[in-house]
Amino acid sequence: MSGLTALKVKRETKPGMHGDGNGLYLQITPSKSGGVSKSWLYRYKVGGRSRKLGLGSLHTVSLADARQKAVVRVGCCWAVTILLRRSAKQRLSRD
Repeated sequence: MSGLTALKVKRETKPGMHGDGNGLYLQITPSKSGGVSKSWLYRYKVGGRSRKLGLGSLHTVSLADARQKAVVRVGCCWAVTILLRRSAKQRLSRD
């Protein structure tokens, strides 16, 4: 992962999704006060459906922490996908 740097994260103000790699995004949205709000999102797929998982705001979660949380989420999502597939196969074999 090398899409974002701490300096880029700090300076970026353009609203939108700014990718870091491996499903990690910095989401920038306009705030009511005229500034911007920055938060971390992890995007992944389970069972063919896209999902988004909030990892926290930039005030509480640094780039390094967001990357670490995303790595943990990759492992969890992979395990959940395997369990869902296994469960679906078991239901089909019962019918």
